[in-house]
Amino acid sequence: MQIDLKSYVMERTSDILPEGATVVVGLSGGLDSMVLTHLLDAAGYNLIIANCNFQLRGKESERDAAFVRDVCAERWSNHRFFYMVFNTQKVAKEKGISIEMAARDLRHAWLKELKETYGAEAIALGHHHTDQVETILLNLIRGTGIRGLLGMEEWRSPILRPLLGIKKEQLRAYAKLHSIPSIEDSSNHQPIYKRNKVRLELLPLLKEFNPSIEDTLFKSVDYWKEEHLAFQKSYLDFAKVAITRFGQRLDMHKLVISTSPAAFLHEYLSDYNFSSEVIADILREPMLSGRRFFNRDLSYEAELFRGALYLSPANAEREFKITIPKVNGSWHVGKGTIAASFLDVEEVGAYDKGCLYLDADTIPETLVLRTVDTKDSFSPMGMRGRKEATDFLKDHGVPNIFRSNYLVIEAVGEVLGVLPFRVADSVKIRPNTRKVFCLKWEHPCHSDR
Repeated sequence: MQIDLKSYVMERTSDILPEGATVVVGLSGGLDSMVLTHLLDAAGYNLIIANCNFQLRGKESERDAAFVRDVCAERWSNHRFFYMVFNTQKVAKEKGISIEMAARDLRHAWLKELKETYGAEAIALGHHHTDQVETILLNLIRGTGIRGLLGMEEWRSPILRPLLGIKKEQLRAYAKLHSIPSIEDSSNHQPIYKRNKVRLELLPLLKEFNPSIEDTLFKSVDYWKEEHLAFQKSYLDFAKVAITRFGQRLDMHKLVISTSPAAFLHEYLSDYNFSSEVIADILREPMLSGRRFFNRDLSYEAELFRGALYLSPANAEREFKITIPKVNGSWHVGKGTIAASFLDVEEVGAYDKGCLYLDADTIPETLVLRTVDTKDSFSPMGMRGRKEATDFLKDHGVPNIFRSNYLVIEAVGEVLGVLPFRVADSVKIRPNTRKVFCLKWEHPCHSDR
């Protein structure tokens, strides 16, 4: 059945995008993205047309780039056009990920960069009906929770997929009617990538059992969405009591006794690309401290520690070092803030969480604040002997993956304390102390919320 694609796309974009909005559109030169670009242009949007060359098909990649460039110059010269070349194979090898994943990550990162640079409201992609079916099957093959069964969303800011409900034959009919040219990627007909194998080998096999399998799966998404909404209500109630530290800590005791441990854990980790195998491994021994896990592209890691699961970016830049003078002031340190102030000893009242109090007369005029090193040790106030800083943090309930979010105070090569927990015995407040130097370290990682 042929539908009015212009009206269809307008219905799906008008509630999301203001009239004349700026939209980044990914244009490969294939049928789907060519039709999408034509429709968005006809709808009156201001387009940022973006074409990628992943350098995976030799001269054919150059041919496609030239085709897109010429078509844009002829048909859409009123819109801005950008072209980017990626060394996809090199990135995939360096990150230890598949070519497909590397290409997707490179493309999405660049499109988001264009969106931010030019103040666009959305990024439009040409995924259609069969792409959605392939995504659902791929998620099933690799293992998924209920969210994976829902496939791609038509709108999930900033990504807009207005053709998600449109079949390939409808796109072909529209392109023929409006004389929209396109170019075919020859690799689409080769089972060299997982998605291609699903389209070329698995779907034809499934159609032997159910000729309408694509429609069946697509319609099932609507039912699964309703079930997911019901599940979400239960999950959100659980999350309110079990997830803290701005989403970085999951209470495993509460998870284990919940109504749906596996489903809740899938939902908690669903935005971080952890595999079903990893999730199952976590649940095998959920209380065993020290076990660490990585997601599929090694961008996030999780650690079980003292009855909780902690999440952190695996590739975050954590090394930090700053020299501060012994004066009143404040300094931004990554996501946190250091505040320093002088107090008379009489002003030091009840212990303020996050503050360390040092005898001002026992410390030099400058201090170094830096991330904790495995070689650091000090003599904590109130304890006998020396203690390694990493062991000290462990004793205070800090998992390995968060320890670099804590700082040591150093002067002349000597560790004078670990922020925000304790100073060294050598700089503590004593009966003859007159002036106190207060350091307060506020960081989201230190919150129990």
